[in-house]
Amino acid sequence: MFTLSKGHFENMNEVGEAYYDRKVHLSIQNQENPRVFEEVEVEFTELEAKDAQNLVTLFNRAKGEKFRVGNDKTLQKVRGLRGRISHWWNRKEEEAKVRSVVESALTAYNGFLARANDEKVHRTAAYLFNRQGTAGIGRFGERLISRKFLLKQTHILQHLAPIGLGEENAQANYNLYRLANREKGEAFEVDKHGTLKKVSGLCGRISYCAHRSERQEAVQTKVRDTLFGLNGVLGTIEAQQIHKVVLGSLFAPESPLVRMSPKVFYRGAIEEGSALEGELEELFYLPQLRGKRKNLTVWLKRYANSDKTAQDREALEKAFSDYVYAEFLFTQRLGIDLERVGDGGSGGARYARNRHHAKILVIKPGDEGPHGVNNPQWYARVKQFFVKPHPCLNGNSEPQSEVDSYSFDRKFQFHIVPPTQLRRVGSPQFNGQRTKECSVQMFVEGCETLADYTGITSWKYNMFPRPLLRWLCRRNREELEKNLPQQALERVGAHNFLIEDIDCHFENILVKVQENLDGRFDLATLQERQVDEFMDHFFFNGNHQRLLDSLFYSEVNANRQLVTLIKHDGGSSNPRSHPSGPLALRFKHLFEVLPHFEHPFSDATKELIMENGVEHLEEALLAKAERQVRNMPKDDVSRRFWEDQTHREIHFPGWVLSHTNSQVPEFEKRIPMIQSFIQVSRPSNNPTLYRETFYFTEHFKRIHGNLKTRVHSYQILNGHMRQEKSMRELFSKVRSAGAFKRELHERA
Repeated sequence: MFTLSKGHFENMNEVGEAYYDRKVHLSIQNQENPRVFEEVEVEFTELEAKDAQNLVTLFNRAKGEKFRVGNDKTLQKVRGLRGRISHWWNRKEEEAKVRSVVESALTAYNGFLARANDEKVHRTAAYLFNRQGTAGIGRFGERLISRKFLLKQTHILQHLAPIGLGEENAQANYNLYRLANREKGEAFEVDKHGTLKKVSGLCGRISYCAHRSERQEAVQTKVRDTLFGLNGVLGTIEAQQIHKVVLGSLFAPESPLVRMSPKVFYRGAIEEGSALEGELEELFYLPQLRGKRKNLTVWLKRYANSDKTAQDREALEKAFSDYVYAEFLFTQRLGIDLERVGDGGSGGARYARNRHHAKILVIKPGDEGPHGVNNPQWYARVKQFFVKPHPCLNGNSEPQSEVDSYSFDRKFQFHIVPPTQLRRVGSPQFNGQRTKECSVQMFVEGCETLADYTGITSWKYNMFPRPLLRWLCRRNREELEKNLPQQALERVGAHNFLIEDIDCHFENILVKVQENLDGRFDLATLQERQVDEFMDHFFFNGNHQRLLDSLFYSEVNANRQLVTLIKHDGGSSNPRSHPSGPLALRFKHLFEVLPHFEHPFSDATKELIMENGVEHLEEALLAKAERQVRNMPKDDVSRRFWEDQTHREIHFPGWVLSHTNSQVPEFEKRIPMIQSFIQVSRPSNNPTLYRETFYFTEHFKRIHGNLKTRVHSYQILNGHMRQEKSMRELFSKVRSAGAFKRELHERA
């Protein structure tokens, strides 16, 4: 890459200064377009002859070349076997001489850069210290280039790191250069001068491994300080194309910083709302992060000044979920990807973290569920061979069920399910396809399972007979009723009955206990003046968890503790038909053993379910059916159907809600509307119309079976609300689909 115009003379005195050319020709990479290289000629006319020759020698150094110092104080290449043996024998003396000559040449070069006005000439410093390829002196160790000396050469440092951090930040400038030139697998440590250096040699690696934690903590501090300095510079200037190129080399996929572990590169050094964050948003093509933060701030202020209706709360939760998901996408581009859930679970659930390495989301791909084709668990194939999917779950996916569980929870205002959305998530950690439809649910910190909280662990409720479990709970009745609040459990029971979660056991219900009630963030008392301070460092201060806690229903127990019950796993909910047999027993076993369900529902829970219950049920059913119908036809069919106002506002709601007051479906009467639905994008003379009509009919039948089941569950629950019977009677009577029909017949 570097060539002399007239050659390189080993001894300048042999030919005289008049015959020596001080020019060097370089191929400089264009910063605006990295694919373009520009030829640059640099001439050291103002420098002393020996410094000029030494600089040209350094520019033309090949990888692995060793130097010695001649009688005229110029650098000469070590040649031949005898020369190498002599250099090795006197290496300490030779290296001291080379170091002195190199420092003299670099001092002259530093002054040359200070006087030069050409930007291309300034960029030659990066090539002089290049570590990759065949040229450069960046591979020189401490014995040939003193880092302490190099820090004094501020003009060189400013051009080594194209985003100069100023003369007062020479150390941070040098560290930025080291980070930009880090190679894969290279480990850093902090030297006595406070700069980053490569861990080299066997002794160095052994020492590094022995004190790994201390060394990594020191390096993390230096990297954080360097990024803080970089953020300060970007906050005072208008970012140019050269800045974007440098940031791309630092933060692009598989770049030096992105490959670093969180123990070395603390992603939280990129502060929320900072100038560096804004530049990286544009680099990652994620401009929505700041917009989502602003949108959440607006909705918090609007909620503080409103009557706090259900619609305002729903909009606030959506803005909150969008912002948390945008934070995950940003952190994913910084190199922190999804990680498998290691503490339980029978599918491919994964955690997502924010830039401060805290868990914020639980992501579940549809094809990696318990019966999914890409389930990553080692026992998945064995389980699928012996345990086949239950008939009542056919046609349902885990992400859809998770979202349906959240939808029913919010429509009936139970507030026991974390905010859940359906999104397409991409990650190389997935099995099979890299982009999948997933349920994205917020992660709640500081929880324990109901099994651990009550002492009824998994081996007990799996191995003990039901009478023994009930005796065990009766034995601890006083403690259970004292620790577990009654109304919170009633909400869990009513919600579970509506969605028919056939996997609702003690491990799938979380308990969060808060002792300090004074420090709790409460949406009911939120003031507008508190919002800006609350949103400042939203994730760093843990305010996202405080806001999430305020979205749940909490109740104070007899011990003056604020207890929150959370249903976090709804993947086995909303089956297309009522469970029967062993599934019906598992569906109800939680409610048959706890003593709380021996009492009738409280007036508050009855009022919550019965007040506008039909309206809430219709909204939840419409939302569920719309998601299912949108996923069935092709994109052009779905788009044309939903753009038609008659279909959207009349036909679709009428078709979905036509069976709410009827036990016997009259599905055949809806065939003409299904045919018109298909014919939106296809001519009526299409010979495959009948076959496609049959295909869609089967899909619609499955959806109708699911919706009809939800209606029946609500009718039974609503009828039970009007009677003073124990909750256990409600769950124990309904054991099969036939029991549901008999119960409906009695209430008709």
